[in-house]
Amino acid sequence: MVKIKFLPLIFMLLLAACQQEDIVIPTLRVLPTATNTATLTATPTATQTLTPTVTPSPTLTLTPTATQTNTPLPTSSPTNTLTPFPTRTNTATPSLTPLPTRTLETLAIALYQSNIRVGNYGDPVRFRWETNGDSARIERLDTNGNLVETIAVNPIGSYQTNLPTSGAVAIYRLVTMREGQEVRSSISFDFRAACTITWYFSTADDIGCPSSGASSGQLSYQQFEQGFMIRLRSAGTDRVCGIQNSTQIYTCFVFAAFTGTAPATPVPNRFEPGDSFADAYYNQLAIGGFWYEQIGWGTSQEISTIASVQSSDRGFIYIDTPQGIIGFDQNLNGGQTIIRVIEQE
Repeated sequence: MVKIKFLPLIFMLLLAACQQEDIVIPTLRVLPTATNTATLTATPTATQTLTPTVTPSPTLTLTPTATQTNTPLPTSSPTNTLTPFPTRTNTATPSLTPLPTRTLETLAIALYQSNIRVGNYGDPVRFRWETNGDSARIERLDTNGNLVETIAVNPIGSYQTNLPTSGAVAIYRLVTMREGQEVRSSISFDFRAACTITWYFSTADDIGCPSSGASSGQLSYQQFEQGFMIRLRSAGTDRVCGIQNSTQIYTCFVFAAFTGTAPATPVPNRFEPGDSFADAYYNQLAIGGFWYEQIGWGTSQEISTIASVQSSDRGFIYIDTPQGIIGFDQNLNGGQTIIRVIEQE
C-alpha cells in the first residue's frame, strides 16, 4: 500500500527527470557544432597552406648565400698567399747565401797587413787582419825564429805596438785556429842601417836608399786622354817616355824632332802633341798600336818645368812630375810599370 501511495510521486520525479533531459538535449545539439570538427577536416587545407610555407624552405636553400659569405674567405686566402712571408723567405735565402762563403771548408787568413812596410827601431806599427778562425794570436819572433812574445787577439781585429829596439829582424806571425786546424802568416821588418843619404821627399815605401843626392833636370809634360808623356833632360840624358793609363806601363825613346806630316788632326777642344812629344806620338809604338791611337789627344798643352831627380841603390830614378813622384828605371829604357811613391806629410 505504501508503494502505491508513492507512485504518483515517483511518476512526477520521473517526469521532472525527463523534462531535464529534454533540456539537456539542446545542449547536446551543440554537439553538432562540435561536429564542426568536420571543419577540422578543413584544417588539412590549412596544412596544405603549411605545405606552401614549406616551399619557402627552398628559400632556406638560399644558404648558398652563406656559402657566398664563405666565398670571400677564398678571396682572403689569396691575400694569405700574397702575404710577404714567401718574399721574406726569399730575401732570407740570399742573406743566407753568404754563409757558405763565410763558413769556409778550410781555415784561412783573408787579410793580414801593417800600416808601414819599413821601420826603424822603436817605430810604432799597427797590424790589421781578418780570418775565419775561432781564435787567433800574434807571435813575435827574433832573427833566429825564437818565440819572444805572444799576444792573444780576436780572429778579426787590429793591434798596435812598437817595433823592438834591438835585433836585426823582427817577425810578427799571425796564427789562427779552428777545430784543431792552424794557419799562419808573417810580416817581417829588417832593421838595416839608416840611409846615409836622404831622399828629397819623405815616404814610408820601401824603395831603398838614394845612391846619390838629388839633382834637377828640365822636365816637359803633357796630359792626354788616356795617358801622359814626359821628356827629361838631365845629366846628358834626353829621352821621351809615354805612359798608358790602362796598363801603367811606360815606354821610352830618344828624343827626336818631328819632321813629317801628322796622320790625324785633333778633335775640337783637344790639343795636338807638343814639340817634345810629336815624333814619339806619331811614329812610335805603344802597347796595342801607335801612341796617338792609344792615348788619344792632349787634354792640355805641353808644359815645361825644373824637376827634382834622384837615383836609388836599387836602380831606379825618382822624378818629381805633375802627377807626383814617379819611379822609372835608371836609364829610362822603359817596358816596366811605373812606381808611384806615396809621400808622407
